[in-house]
Amino acid sequence: LTIDVELTNGDKWSTKIKLSTIIKFERKYKISAAKAISPDGVYIEYMAWLAWEQNRSDGRTVPVFDKFVDEIDDLEVVNDAVPLDETA
Repeated sequence: LTIDVELTNGDKWSTKIKLSTIIKFERKYKISAAKAISPDGVYIEYMAWLAWEQNRSDGRTVPVFDKFVDEIDDLEVVNDAVPLDETA
């Protein structure tokens, strides 16, 4: 899972979400990550939290969560899945 973040100051981050961050997410929100990122379950807050927590865990200086959210201009989930070869 990769989340691209664009901030109001023009900074752009592409954040690869690690397993440890997904586990922290599941513990915090009491929902499985698979359910949370399904097309029927996606909440923008979930994606923003994952991006915020991963960047924080990676050592990037980020403000407290609500201030981080105020600074987001765009947030996009990138499909990391490799498509199947339909000719196989």
